[in-house]
Amino acid sequence: MSFSPPRLEWQRHGSLRHISILCLAFLAAALSTLGASALLADDILPFSEVKVGMKGEGRSVFQGNEISRFNAEVIGVMENIAPKRNLILVRLSGEHVDRTGVQEGMSGSPIYVGDRVIGAVAYSWPFSKEAIAGVTPIEEMLEVQRRGSGAPGRSRAAPLLPGATPISALTRPADLVQHFDHYLSLGGLRMEAMATLRPIPTPLLFSGFSATLLGRLDPDLAAAGLLAVQAGSAGKSKRASDTLSPGSAMAVKLVRGDVEISAVGTVTYRDGDRLIGFGHPLLNLGPTSIPLAGAYVHSVLPSLESSFKIASPAADEIGSISQDRTVGVAGNIAAPPRLIPVRVEMTGNTPRPDRFAFDVMEDSFLTPYLLYAALNGILSSAQKDLGEATLRILEGSVIKVEGYDDIKLDNFFSGDFASFYTSGTVAYISLLILNNEYRPARISGINLNLAYSDERRVARVERVWCGRERARPGEKVPLTVTLQPYRGKEITRTFELNIPEELTPGKLYLQVGDGQTVSRKEEQAAGEFHPKDLAQLIWLINHVRANDKLYVILTRPDNGVLLQGARMPDLPPSKALVMVRPQTEGNYLRVGFRGIAEESIPTDFAIEGYKTLTLEVEDPNR
Repeated sequence: MSFSPPRLEWQRHGSLRHISILCLAFLAAALSTLGASALLADDILPFSEVKVGMKGEGRSVFQGNEISRFNAEVIGVMENIAPKRNLILVRLSGEHVDRTGVQEGMSGSPIYVGDRVIGAVAYSWPFSKEAIAGVTPIEEMLEVQRRGSGAPGRSRAAPLLPGATPISALTRPADLVQHFDHYLSLGGLRMEAMATLRPIPTPLLFSGFSATLLGRLDPDLAAAGLLAVQAGSAGKSKRASDTLSPGSAMAVKLVRGDVEISAVGTVTYRDGDRLIGFGHPLLNLGPTSIPLAGAYVHSVLPSLESSFKIASPAADEIGSISQDRTVGVAGNIAAPPRLIPVRVEMTGNTPRPDRFAFDVMEDSFLTPYLLYAALNGILSSAQKDLGEATLRILEGSVIKVEGYDDIKLDNFFSGDFASFYTSGTVAYISLLILNNEYRPARISGINLNLAYSDERRVARVERVWCGRERARPGEKVPLTVTLQPYRGKEITRTFELNIPEELTPGKLYLQVGDGQTVSRKEEQAAGEFHPKDLAQLIWLINHVRANDKLYVILTRPDNGVLLQGARMPDLPPSKALVMVRPQTEGNYLRVGFRGIAEESIPTDFAIEGYKTLTLEVEDPNR
């Protein structure tokens, strides 16, 4: 009996503890619910409270920089259109949408019920008879804002061209042009044509681009859900808003400067320095860093398929976009963007050098494409779109890579597509650097010095003959080459070819031709080779043969190995077999021919053509 009171006391305390635990659980649940609600400000109406029949208004800019209002009525609530993604269907009406319907450039226009925002206009149907839009719920867009900035510049891997080495494509400039003409589609940015709900196409404003060039770029842009629009700057008399608020027109500048490429949408919500917009992805890049500015709307162009805003980006920037996600873009008006400066100087058929400057966003996928488009925009504007032309990339033209040697760009292109070959080469080199497999690389700047002329300067290797069929080591052999310039007289060049003194007797193969063909033949003989690191990749790029030189190369049969970039010639068969086992590709490859000597002869032409001769090396002791 003496133990009963303590036991009863223990039971009482146990009951109290049980009740306390239950109370704490209820309190935690209540706090959790309260915390979830507290994440949403008083001016936000969550998706769970949106009901069919609710009426409100939308805000957007249809003329100048003035935010206008239009009517909105909720006609549907669609849950789980994608994992944890919902959609609100809204019928729009009023002066600004009755005639045009849902417009490209309205993406991000906030929809309010009372004084609370429910989301952003983001989706539509082509050829719709009514202005019915899909609205992205505001709380889903706020999730993007809460991600912060992240590490920009690594959105996705860029599509590469096939080849025996990473630099193989640089010997095929025509393939580079085709590659960038379909670059966005090759990279997976393709919106299939469907008679279903789709993100409203984003107007992409091109300032400083000719209509001919835009016509070339348009099919690939349209396939990615982007509408190419020729535009200019807003101008001093047509000033865009200095402050961005919900409903303001916003421009995301992918390229800024003497040529500009800007995506236009609408601000949905702003909290202090932070804002969100679009309601759908720009390109779904993830963490990024792109200049943000206001935009001036000149007019709205009605269209049976899809109307769109004709706008111009403001010159003055207001912060940057730091996130590009499925449900919208998010940025900060106080955060500066991170960009790659590009400077171009062009001489030739103008009284004085023309200088151009632009900055391009830093991204492993988009930067090469934007470089290709922007450089073509400059060349098209300063010179012409198509036709006979010659472009020499002068010595001193470089791509600067932080922590590594500069990439030298001096080369020569001529013909109807010389400007595309030039821009494609620079763009593809940037692609190789930003998408290398070894380590993250940052391009700190690009400087181009170009010499331009309105003529085709191409010469074909017509004939090659050697003054002798046999020679001894150390002797000089006369070699004669005849070049046939385009619409010009034949040019014959004779020079002496030195036979190395250390050569053993045997047959030599003499290759004479342009740098591109010689390089392709060399790759075919050597097989696949992958650089061991970024430094070696840059070394290979810096040793790409130029197009304005005639190359003379002596080779002979070999049983060697190319091991991590180092040539090991004339190995015994047993040792060569050991060196490449078990690897059959990569940094180990068999070499069927060995280069003995190489000479390059500068010319004033882009050389085309390839010839081979044989020469017998005699025993000097006989």
